[in-house]
Amino acid sequence: MKLHREQSSDEAGGAEPGVEPQPCAEEDLGGARITEALAAAELGALPELSATLVRFAAPILAVLPEPPSRADLELAMTYAMVAWNLPLFEQAGLHPELSEAWQDAAPRLAPPVRAIVEGMLRERRTTHRRDPRIANVEVRDGGDGTATVHAEVSLVVRGRPPR
Repeated sequence: MKLHREQSSDEAGGAEPGVEPQPCAEEDLGGARITEALAAAELGALPELSATLVRFAAPILAVLPEPPSRADLELAMTYAMVAWNLPLFEQAGLHPELSEAWQDAAPRLAPPVRAIVEGMLRERRTTHRRDPRIANVEVRDGGDGTATVHAEVSLVVRGRPPR
């Protein structure tokens, strides 16, 4: 199954004019914050989140059998969504149950998969720390044996993701 990406046109590109995420409390990463205040123009200039997530998920997608099954793609993109969203939720002090669920589930993952997801979490906290977007990812049928990654976007507003 081939993988494509899409993003809802009403959600693509980010923010309403004048909406500016506020800085969050600092993560213990040498003073680096996962999110920093971005001007609306900068938000609009971010690449489509669906494309970003497909690239972000590359390490986990690379270990899937060829061609990957729909179930494998869904699981891989779920791992990517968790690794993308969890650091932002932790920093904002929201959804502690998600952090607890990850802490409970992580030891049960195969060691190579766990290492990949933990690497993705580090990448989100560093490489993608200025991206304030929260992702809700869904794998959809794209026709002709393809699958499409659809990403719904939410923004961090006033330093906190939407509840």
